[in-house]
Amino acid sequence: MRRARDRARPVAAVLFSVASALVLAACNETTRPASSTTLSSVSAGFKHSCGVSTGGTAYCWGDNDLGQLGNGSITRSPIPVAVAGGLSFAVVGAGFFYHTCGLTNAGAGYCWGENVFGQLGNSVRPGTSAPVAVSGGLTFSALSPGFEHTCGLTATGAAYCWGRGGMLGDGSDASSSSPVAVSGGLSFTALSAGAYHTCAVTTGGSAFCWGDNAQGQYGDGTVVSRLVPGVGPALTDLTAIATGAFHSCAINAAGQVFCWGAGGSGALGDNTFANRLAPVAVPSFGMNIDPTAALVDAHKVEASVLALCQDDAHVLIRVTLTQGGATGYAFEIGKCTGAMTRYPVRIRGFGRDAFVAGAARAELEGIVYHHGRVIDAQQWTRNITLVAE
Repeated sequence: MRRARDRARPVAAVLFSVASALVLAACNETTRPASSTTLSSVSAGFKHSCGVSTGGTAYCWGDNDLGQLGNGSITRSPIPVAVAGGLSFAVVGAGFFYHTCGLTNAGAGYCWGENVFGQLGNSVRPGTSAPVAVSGGLTFSALSPGFEHTCGLTATGAAYCWGRGGMLGDGSDASSSSPVAVSGGLSFTALSAGAYHTCAVTTGGSAFCWGDNAQGQYGDGTVVSRLVPGVGPALTDLTAIATGAFHSCAINAAGQVFCWGAGGSGALGDNTFANRLAPVAVPSFGMNIDPTAALVDAHKVEASVLALCQDDAHVLIRVTLTQGGATGYAFEIGKCTGAMTRYPVRIRGFGRDAFVAGAARAELEGIVYHHGRVIDAQQWTRNITLVAE
C-alpha cells in the first residue's frame, strides 16, 4: 500500500513557498518562551519537536523546511519558537516528518506544515507555515498526525482521517484534504496514526488497525493490508496504543506492554531484532529495597529486596552494603512470579570494621533471566537504615 511519492510534490512545493511568503509577510512571529515557561506536554517528530505551556501556548523547535514549526517561517530553529495565531492549545503533536497538528481547549483541530496529500485537513492542498483549521466543524478529543495522513477522535469515539489515500480507513485508496469517517461504525477510546498505518482501541478494549501491514504492524499474524479497520492483535483490556513507522505497541489494564511489527532495530523490546506478526510481551522489571534492614550482629545484616519481573523468569540479586569502613555483600537468586515479590537477602560483612545501627548505603543490582538469556537489568544506589534487632 506504500507508494512512491507523487510527482505533484514540486508543484506543491511552489504553492507552499508562495503561501509561506504571504504568511511570513503578514505574521513574522518569532516569539520565544520566557526562561520560566513550563511545558505541560511535549511531542517529538522526526526532526522537530513541539510542546504546550501550562498557559496553552504552543512552541516548536527543530527542522522547519516545510513550515512544521508553525511560526510563520520556514527557517529552522534550535530553540523553541511560539506557534503563530495566538491560539490556546490543550495538546500539540509533531508528525512523523513535515507537519504538525494541535487541539485547542475547545476541541478544534489545527494543522500546519506540508500538505501534499491533504494531511492538514483544511480542504486545500498548499502547505502553510501557520495553523489552519481542520475543515468540517468537528470537535475532537484527540488528534494524531502520522507521516502523510492525520487521524482524530471525536468526543463520541468516532474516528476520522484525512491525507494520503489507502490509510484513511474509509475503504478508498483516494487521498482526501478534509476529514472522512473511518468505516465500520466503531467507537474508539484511543487512536494512533503511524507512518503508513493506524491503530485504535475500541471501547471494549480491542485493537483495530488499517493501512499498510507489510511488516506485520497490525499484529494479526498476517502481512495483508486493509483499507478499512479490522481486528488487530489478539489482546484484550487495552487502554492505550502507539504506532511507529512499521511497528505498534499497546498497554493493557494491568500495565503490561506488548509490541509487534518490524523489530529489526530492536523496537519491539523483546531482546531480539526479529519481526513479529503477533504481539510479544515487553519484559517489565521493577526493583527496590526496604528502607530499613535488620542488624543481626556486627557482620551480618538481613534486608528485603522487592522485585517485579515476568512469570517463569529468574532474578539474580546482588547487594553491596557500605557504612564507613564496613562493607558487606549478598548474592541471591529468586523465581519471578509476575507480581511484586519480596526476596530476603542476608548480607555478610568482611574485614575488621563492624556494622552499627544507623545510616548505610546499599548498591543494588538485579538481572532477570528467561530461558538462559538476560531480558532486563537494573543497577542503582539507595540510602537505608540499619536497625538493631
